[in-house]
Amino acid sequence: MKTTFKDYLLEEYEWDKSNVAGEPVTPNRIVYHVSTSDKRMGIMRGGFKTKVGESYSSWSQGKKAIPAVFATNSKFEDHADIWSINTQLCDNKWFVDAHFNNMSFHNPHIVTFEDIQKKAIN
Repeated sequence: MKTTFKDYLLEEYEWDKSNVAGEPVTPNRIVYHVSTSDKRMGIMRGGFKTKVGESYSSWSQGKKAIPAVFATNSKFEDHADIWSINTQLCDNKWFVDAHFNNMSFHNPHIVTFEDIQKKAIN
């Protein structure tokens, strides 16, 4: 299993990284990821694993996308599970989430192409 962004660069993907990742960014110390409750046990056991989920898959329009983990620099209320990620406990490279670059206000959404170990998740 590939676990670093460098590994992904060695494989060909139809959905270009620039469609997903904007400029590199230094995230807040704590960032947030939202998931549905049916993913809870897997996250608690193994952390966040990069993948192409349903929402991301719809953005890639059926093309082979680079697996990723999406997060946000701002906390919000939702009806799903909200996980905090301590970015000081993981050595991931983070990028602005390009899906939201057309927002009329500051884009708080970010993306990494590396797994996030459970020690960094609360």
